[in-house]
Amino acid sequence: MALFNCPECGGKVSSTAVSCPHCGWVNDAAEVDSKGLRIEPEQCKDDLGMTFVDIQPGVTEIGERAFKGCANLETVTIPDSVTKIGECAFAECEKLRSVTIPGGVTEIADGAFQYCLGMCELNISDGVKIIGKSAFSFALRISELIIPDSVTKIGELAFSCCGSNNYKFTSVVIPKSVTEIADGAFNYCKTLTKITIPRAFLGRVEKIFSNCQIKEIEIVD
Repeated sequence: MALFNCPECGGKVSSTAVSCPHCGWVNDAAEVDSKGLRIEPEQCKDDLGMTFVDIQPGVTEIGERAFKGCANLETVTIPDSVTKIGECAFAECEKLRSVTIPGGVTEIADGAFQYCLGMCELNISDGVKIIGKSAFSFALRISELIIPDSVTKIGELAFSCCGSNNYKFTSVVIPKSVTEIADGAFNYCKTLTKITIPRAFLGRVEKIFSNCQIKEIEIVD
């Protein structure tokens, strides 16, 4: 893998990238390996000039910390071709407003979108099976969360500290497909008051939803 300067904007582009993550210029000479096209780990880390990312169809992997710390990134488009989002890939993108995880992604890695403080819309498509540790922690503006029936595992602190007094995250449904939820998965979601959970987790509500104010519980058999 090598880096070169984009002929349109001058930003750094990986030789394996199909487009410039800064301006969208299409890299017709992208190198293809046996795993398909990918965005390299830390390729755009801490790029404060980046405000949008339009990942082109054909990309299959977003590497670890690829866009971590892009504090002015507001929008990102992830195509259906993506199957892997690496650890902390979009962590600390404080202005990122919304994201849709395509159904081809089976696992959202640890910390993938943690500390995206401005995220107010999160769409997780059917097909995702594992939501990793701290994947979406500190999404303070989230007010609605739908976990698809494909999910089987939710990691520790996956949705901790989601919602706030101004953006109330009040309810969540854990589908019966989920067989494993780590302690603290919804830790400190202080506006969360209503939950729907499989009966198997009824005895662990206080651990899974630690430091929450749960007032209503509905059981799914």
